[in-house]
Amino acid sequence: MTIQNSLEMTFMPSTIQALGANLYATVPPIIAELVANSYDAMATEVLIDLIDNEKSKKITVADNGMGMTFEDINTKFLRIGRNRRHEVTPEYLDTDLSLRERISRRKVIGKKGLGKLSFFGIAKEITVSTKCKGLLNEFTLKLDDILREDNENEVTSNYKPKIISQNVATVEQAGTKITLGDIKRVSDFDSKKLANSLSKIFIFDSDFVVRIAHNGQDLVEVTNEMKYSGVDKEFIWNIPDDILVEDNDDMKKRVSGEVFTAFKPIPKGNQMSGITLFSRTKLVNEPEYFTESTSSHFFTYVTGILSIDYIDELEEEVINTNRQQLNWHDPELEKLRNYLQNVMKYIEKDWRNKRKEAQKTALKKKTEIDIDHWTGTMKDEVRDIISPLITSFEKLSDFPEKIDDASTDLKILHKLIPEYPDYHWRHLHEKLKDVTYDYYKEGNYFTDVCEGVKKYLNELQRKSISELSDRALIENIWSLQTPKLSVVDKYVRENPDIFSSDTIINITQGHRMLVVSIWQAFRCPLSHQMFQDLSKSGLYTDGDCLYALGILPHLFRRLDNSELVNF
Repeated sequence: MTIQNSLEMTFMPSTIQALGANLYATVPPIIAELVANSYDAMATEVLIDLIDNEKSKKITVADNGMGMTFEDINTKFLRIGRNRRHEVTPEYLDTDLSLRERISRRKVIGKKGLGKLSFFGIAKEITVSTKCKGLLNEFTLKLDDILREDNENEVTSNYKPKIISQNVATVEQAGTKITLGDIKRVSDFDSKKLANSLSKIFIFDSDFVVRIAHNGQDLVEVTNEMKYSGVDKEFIWNIPDDILVEDNDDMKKRVSGEVFTAFKPIPKGNQMSGITLFSRTKLVNEPEYFTESTSSHFFTYVTGILSIDYIDELEEEVINTNRQQLNWHDPELEKLRNYLQNVMKYIEKDWRNKRKEAQKTALKKKTEIDIDHWTGTMKDEVRDIISPLITSFEKLSDFPEKIDDASTDLKILHKLIPEYPDYHWRHLHEKLKDVTYDYYKEGNYFTDVCEGVKKYLNELQRKSISELSDRALIENIWSLQTPKLSVVDKYVRENPDIFSSDTIINITQGHRMLVVSIWQAFRCPLSHQMFQDLSKSGLYTDGDCLYALGILPHLFRRLDNSELVNF
């Protein structure tokens, strides 16, 4: 094997400008490229240090990955456009079993070999220090020197980085440290903001930990939870298990992740409103909704991340260089977009149902009114009228500052229209309610009337102090010749003259006939016939029973106001 003693980068100068200094203009995506390199180097830990002082600003990114040999630097790191996915793991790593296991589990992120150029988007000087196989190698890349190598007469240029250390023996563990120096930046670094930005670019796990320091202090660990900082999850859908979408099984197997909605609209500055797509743990498509119209307020509540690793296996490259958007014009992605559209439609519909139930629950907790049970006791025409009002109260319960008003209004409405409103609106006598309410709720109206008649007869016995029952009791108490009770004697006209004898006779006889009729029409048939036969035959309808039930309050009022007759 030929021993190499120099380092050399071969490139087209225009490439450095287009894919380097002009690719990214902010720190987070550039640091993300360095983090991705560490991930591909099978590191488990990455330490980023943001250093700013009066003299200068620089950023260091150090990992405990496999590192690079001097040969690796030449053939891999300094090679522009290298696709590392087609490479075989170096033989010298075969002895590292834990590393081999990690390699077998991880899928490489890097594909185009262009990420290293993005470093020049903020820095003019790059220093790489890497340890591998007990040897240290260190070198520096300077943007001004690279561009100075440009030669108008040549298609490509060669640049030889400055070597600081070459194959120096070391006992330190393998790994790589990259320093971005001579940074073109005025404002101070913010480790927390950078951590928050990186959390939106990667999916992290316990096998890959990234920490950020500011001037060597105040370590901040980047976590997945930072993606949704300040967002409270309300409903969660696991993809594909919780989604009932009629689509081909291929998409269901290829797309996985979590979508959730928040209790409140997601702040626009959160940068996570919408669904973010990742492949091999790194962002490939910034948040969007995968629908033509986003006018529904649902879209201000929804966010989530989905993994679509299969796109990295496609023959055509569908991930844009800046990894902010997929090439949706590619035919291979048409099925994916259609599937995501159907997923979002399902979630939007399901969210509305869940949201409505949550609103009902909130109002129930505040008012102790079970809305579903309450409205279920109403006739359709009544329910249709008050449903829009109830819906408006439920929507107000979304806002903590308005739930008290919504609860108060709902209680007022409930008082005006109680459960089983038709029953209450009949203004039944209190004694009648005691024996009829349960049967009314069950819809057993025939028994309801019969029990009401029985209660009336009991009250008639009590007031008249009689031991008679049924027809004999009615005939005796309301006798036309010798009545025991009078329903008219206590009433006089405003004159104040008594009513005419014809009026008194008509009311007395009519009242007696009304009591006999309702007793004979409803109480007597049960002594000789099964209720089911009467009901199923249509001989008695629910309406008949309810009309009869409406007569009983009148009979009770007459009984309450009647007077004993003295002969």
